Amino acid sequence: MKKFCFFSLLLWCQLVHAVPNDPNAKVFMINPMKTRLYESVYPPFIVNLQDKGKPVYAQIAVEVKLISSMESRTFLDHRPQVRALLLKLFSSKTKAEIETRVGRESLRRQALGKLKALFSREVDDPLIEDVLFTSFIIQ
Repeated sequence: MKKFCFFSLLLWCQLVHAVPNDPNAKVFMINPMKTRLYESVYPPFIVNLQDKGKPVYAQIAVEVKLISSMESRTFLDHRPQVRALLLKLFSSKTKAEIETRVGRESLRRQALGKLKALFSREVDDPLIEDVLFTSFIIQ
């Protein structure tokens, strides 16, 4: 195990100290502007849906795809606003509106539009590329 750690450290040092202009150098550079990063809006949302009669609940787990990894801190700083906005959106829906695949896709697009508008207003940058529902349960 010690040999493995030593050789890993040695390889890392060689990669870090390699000269990018050297054609023989093996450098793996990641452009932070092109690196995608997913952030979880945790914990999952549990909302009452706007149905008449017996109570209907939805549990929705949300992940957002940021435009770049450099936006992660900004997203985390605004997470309370994100949660409040999504909670208001999700709780305004009825079971009939979101129980189909088309309805869930419509809800996802609405969430994406509202989040882009929020970040455009707050930080002058849409920040978010996509919204994903990683869990969607209605009961």
